[in-house]
Amino acid sequence: MDFFHGPNYRISKYFLSVLGLWPLQKPKEKYFFRCLTISMFSSIVLPKLIRFAEYYGDFSSMIECFPVLALHGVGCIKFSNYCINAKRLRELTCWIEEDWKARSAQNDVMILARYANRGRIFVMAYGVYLYATLSIYLLLPAIPILLDVIAPLNQSRQVVYLYETEYFVDPDEYYFYILAHAYVTMPFSLCMIVSFDAMLAVYIHHACGIFSTIGSHLEAIGRDNPDEKSHRSANYVEYDHEAYVRIVHCVRMHRRVLEFVRILQSSLSVCLAFVTALCTMIITVTGFMAVSHLDELAEAVRFGSFGVGAILHMFCTCWLGQMLVDHSEQIFSNALQHHVVQSIQSGEKTFHFNYDAKLGVLQNFSW
Repeated sequence: MDFFHGPNYRISKYFLSVLGLWPLQKPKEKYFFRCLTISMFSSIVLPKLIRFAEYYGDFSSMIECFPVLALHGVGCIKFSNYCINAKRLRELTCWIEEDWKARSAQNDVMILARYANRGRIFVMAYGVYLYATLSIYLLLPAIPILLDVIAPLNQSRQVVYLYETEYFVDPDEYYFYILAHAYVTMPFSLCMIVSFDAMLAVYIHHACGIFSTIGSHLEAIGRDNPDEKSHRSANYVEYDHEAYVRIVHCVRMHRRVLEFVRILQSSLSVCLAFVTALCTMIITVTGFMAVSHLDELAEAVRFGSFGVGAILHMFCTCWLGQMLVDHSEQIFSNALQHHVVQSIQSGEKTFHFNYDAKLGVLQNFSW
């Protein structure tokens, strides 16, 4: 049975497989879904770019087009990053499976399972919220139609367009065709964002799980330490050797997880920098437009939903990065609180976690 078909990774695997980005996907299936994704993405972005170019010089109209284009830009950046760093991300994905198979101690397995489950809950909550926000946005065109039924006027109310596009046809005559195309492609575009963030959450929660297992091992070493008065006894000598071996194992695990984080950081840092810049612009523009259209409920909701989604996106990304940094630093707290190094004579020369190197690797994950 496929390891990643389990409940903790199934959702992330599904989102990435739909886009052809799952690292362990079969080549033919992967390229088919990638081509489908690019086709769907191009069919919605090109009409928007054409309309944006037509509005060149009209600042207010360009501003109205910007949020949706920026959203697609975020999705495009994340999709491209996955394609470019496919080998590294495949390595990280296989690494997760290897870590699970290498853990035989029940406590280690329970810790990894707990963090994997947290990652699953995060992915579900994050995906549900973003798609709920998108649903509110997609329902805006239905408002005038429903009002015409509930409270009809002498003439039909003006239809609401989801966004500005140019299909070189009469938008009023082909309104429902254009709307149907938007309903098909917009969730697909959001899937690019959700799938990237879902797998980022999986990687980071796994790394935090490994850091937590290292911390539990260090706590166990401190708890098992014999009375200080018996340092010269045979029991203490035996404990000293056993603890030395366990510390060496902790150091190896620590180096391994730092390498895992280093690969993750090198694969995603540039992408996250561009995404952060775009999200900042989305929040600025949508906030301005929402306040400017407070007298128009539909427009205020349309821009406000984009802004709230961008804020949540940035918050979740920063929260994941900060969680990773906190779990890494917790190892040093565990070692100091339980006097692991001081209580072990032979461990004093071996127990050395490279704190500066660790910060260099992790600093890009917390802004």
